[in-house]
Amino acid sequence: DDENLHVSASVLDTGEWMHLVPKDKPVFFTAQGLFMYLEEEDTRVLFQKMAKEFPSSSIWFDSIAKWLSQKTMSGLKLTDHYQAPPMPFGTNKNNAPGVFKSWVPNMEVEEVPWPFEMCSGFFFHYVSPILINLPYIQNAQLNMVFNVTFP
Repeated sequence: DDENLHVSASVLDTGEWMHLVPKDKPVFFTAQGLFMYLEEEDTRVLFQKMAKEFPSSSIWFDSIAKWLSQKTMSGLKLTDHYQAPPMPFGTNKNNAPGVFKSWVPNMEVEEVPWPFEMCSGFFFHYVSPILINLPYIQNAQLNMVFNVTFP
């Protein structure tokens, strides 16, 4: 379409796609369901390249908890016939902003809140918002969504 650029390439092959993205204004990137399948080092290098090439741009992405990453690396069998694929990168909620900011200094990191007001049922509407604010539960949270803005 005329408003969006769709590129078919590996996100790690930056030479295949970065030159196609306009650099005359900030860009919004989305990477849902991606970074947990990459090594942390690959994600760090990608963030650094994106920050250099696309200043003031943003990326929305999800991240899984470190404990879940570790379980998948040792073989997380979900059913008798299915094992979750390895997900080498994860970080706990309390560590995530520091991890991401260590890759690109002065980067803004914001957790995108879960839209509990959109949920139905007593548990999701009333109980979940309380539970995710408890420190132990926060770090046990399976996944989070972040909005990062490069300096």
